[in-house]
Amino acid sequence: MKPSLTNIRNEVENYLDYLTSNKLVMFPNSRHEETVGSRSRLSWQRGQTTNTPLAKFVFGSWQEYKELVDCGRFSFMLHDGSFVFFSYEFLGSRLYSHSLLFYPCPTVVDSELLEDFAILELVESEMRAPDSVRLKTPVRIDFDPDNVKDHHPPVHAHLNSADCRMGVQAPMSPSMFISFIFRSFYFDTWNAHEMLQRESRLLVSKGSAISQTEKKYLHLGFA
Repeated sequence: MKPSLTNIRNEVENYLDYLTSNKLVMFPNSRHEETVGSRSRLSWQRGQTTNTPLAKFVFGSWQEYKELVDCGRFSFMLHDGSFVFFSYEFLGSRLYSHSLLFYPCPTVVDSELLEDFAILELVESEMRAPDSVRLKTPVRIDFDPDNVKDHHPPVHAHLNSADCRMGVQAPMSPSMFISFIFRSFYFDTWNAHEMLQRESRLLVSKGSAISQTEKKYLHLGFA
């Protein structure tokens, strides 16, 4: 199936419905679409994208987590305060870019308290207790084929640092990313839900987006 904005939209909406109805996520945000000329951007977030450039914040820092949550730049939040964000951009009918983000909560939080208190208040409170702080890296997988250069493959994963760009075999569909996140970090939940084990190959072509040079180094691939 050829990737299209409609395919992506339907896939994310189906998964959001499933995750929400099964109480696997909290605070799902609405679909947000912007079209300027032939360029269309599809994301799930609260209102407009923040005007503050994320480069201002250190990747994986409390300040970055706080900014993203505060401006609603997340597609849904998990019960531990971590969140996932999807953004896909098309130029005409061609997939132009994507940014897929998993951001772990920087502290332990009581999921029951999330029903009554704002997540940022809970995290700030927990940060006063050193044993509650968790040093975890976000996982961001970007597709950015127009800016390929040395150490900047068309599809790459940021881990621990914005300077880390590990090559990834191909652009990822929403279901592939959701399955990857749940299988990697919430295995018991992934194992209990067949829906989370489905991985659409919507964006995977027969070739590989990884160059021969990048293949010499550790990279992320899939069958």
